[in-house]
Amino acid sequence: MSESRVKSYYYKLVSWLLDHLWSQIGFAGQSSWRFQRKGSELELEAVVEDNARGHRVVIAARSLCFEIEKHIPVDSWREAYRIAQNVPVSSPFEGVRRVKLVPAQAGGFQALISMIDTSKVDAASRESMLLLIPISWLAHKMDLSEAVEVDFARESFGLVSLGELGVTAVINSPTQRRDFWWSMGKAAEEVGHVGESEVLTLLPSALLSMGWPQWLDASRGLGSATTFSLESFDWMKFGQVLGSFFVGYLLLTSLLLAAYGGWISSALSTEPESFTEALAVKREINELTLDNEQWTTLVGEQHPVWVLWPVVEELRLAGVTIRSVRYAEGAVEFFLLAEKATDVLDQLIASPYAANVEFGAPVKSDRRTQKETFSLRWELADPTATSEGAE
Repeated sequence: MSESRVKSYYYKLVSWLLDHLWSQIGFAGQSSWRFQRKGSELELEAVVEDNARGHRVVIAARSLCFEIEKHIPVDSWREAYRIAQNVPVSSPFEGVRRVKLVPAQAGGFQALISMIDTSKVDAASRESMLLLIPISWLAHKMDLSEAVEVDFARESFGLVSLGELGVTAVINSPTQRRDFWWSMGKAAEEVGHVGESEVLTLLPSALLSMGWPQWLDASRGLGSATTFSLESFDWMKFGQVLGSFFVGYLLLTSLLLAAYGGWISSALSTEPESFTEALAVKREINELTLDNEQWTTLVGEQHPVWVLWPVVEELRLAGVTIRSVRYAEGAVEFFLLAEKATDVLDQLIASPYAANVEFGAPVKSDRRTQKETFSLRWELADPTATSEGAE
């Protein structure tokens, strides 16, 4: 299998998965829209009642949202979320509540409470919808300029990056445009404009950058309940969506691995024999290098215990009695019996095979032998290693 064919299969598979993913996402405003991929571009297409199909994920236009911002002075996210779910909102319609919490600089959380008018969502999507996301949540993730007017799906809204959450407002007329930008301290002629094509380009990354609290809140049911309920959550739909994505992931991974393996085998079969021999030699060199590194590490962890014997011989010739020995990780302690402990200490300090010599057990007088009992501790030293390093 050639490399070009593998890439072709890969792009076709990825394209199919993206087409299927975006077919599950819709946009609800004063009219209903669906997302559709044409080539590598994402486009909006108006939904006609005759060809309406349900969407599992619906993005709600700013015109369907009544939003207020509230500071909640508690440090617990769970408690702040509970409070935000119960804050009275004088919405002009009975809608579904969505809450976005952002840590506030003054402490606590800043809550963006969005009431969404789901009566404008097409009936097919209302029956199959799993996630409902306000467009303002995504607009704040698009890294737009400080003040911008967004035109999307034949609607416009203003966005100002102010505070933790920013400010958005519907703009349907020149009067609304003038009044909104005046209230923000800006002239309508000075703000930037973002068109539909730019929003479609930034939308995928905005969706991916949503935090898990927003995904959790967006997955709440469409009922008017203000708190999340396990009983009201549509676990069947959630399982179907999750299962389809998991199966798609496994299918994509399996096909990619199989295609890549076939391409590697095909590429190797066309190479000359010397190339495969070079690969075998390189593999053997890598194995030998790994073995050498392991042996080097193992040898480097060993301590030169052979240097004990010159010290033992020196002590024996000096008439010192060795009563017992204790050794651990390159350090040794000898329990000794000698005429004078300080003489033995000086002898070991002068020895090239001992370093950091010191008394261990205190010096005591043995009445039976009329000698001194004590212990000396030192670290093993290899003088040959020092001389080799100097050379």
